[in-house]
Amino acid sequence: MSALRLPDFSSSRAVLIGTGIYHTSELEDLPAVISNLTGIREALTNPKMSGFDPAMVAVVEQPSRPQEIMEQLVAAADQAQDVLLVYYAGHGLLAGDNGELHLGMTGSRTDAPWTSLPYAYMAGAIKDSSAAIKVLILDCCYSGRAFKDLMTDPTRLVTDQLTAEGIYVLTSTSKTKRAKAPEGDSYTAFTGQLLQVIGEGVPCAGELLSMAEIYSDL
Repeated sequence: MSALRLPDFSSSRAVLIGTGIYHTSELEDLPAVISNLTGIREALTNPKMSGFDPAMVAVVEQPSRPQEIMEQLVAAADQAQDVLLVYYAGHGLLAGDNGELHLGMTGSRTDAPWTSLPYAYMAGAIKDSSAAIKVLILDCCYSGRAFKDLMTDPTRLVTDQLTAEGIYVLTSTSKTKRAKAPEGDSYTAFTGQLLQVIGEGVPCAGELLSMAEIYSDL
């Protein structure tokens, strides 16, 4: 196993996406998602915990069209040479005959797949990036379906994910489960725990945390 290292932040990029307010009664609002974006951005740009240049962290808050997400993602994927980190929080929706994962936006409707972003588009942009390491964090319902489009073997755990492909995937739930956003909490359940792990560290771990250690503690 190679030694842990910090990213080369000058050649790393991050894209943080979150939809917390929805314009349809079919999808309940998730106000904690806005706090998620702030918390993740602060963790990534805090030199004591990470070190991303704030200018290299794009935040897409309350997207209403797929282009708003994909334009930022494709730009970051093209620029990143060391680490590409992509985070999404919001409603995960299932669409089509095969129940493909879609990511909710402000105008998304459960009966209209074209009003949300097909996750496959995001996966394609990530896979096409020349970044050495690609990290995808999905905090949404049915997020376990993300493995199918990014991993050669979707049954592998995160401890086996860093292969020649250089891809890590962290999901808040399985392909059939709903994610949790407890009412009144500052963050959604998964992102709140993720921020706690990043901020407090992992018992008996070293100064730097590997993705496997973060996954295991989560």
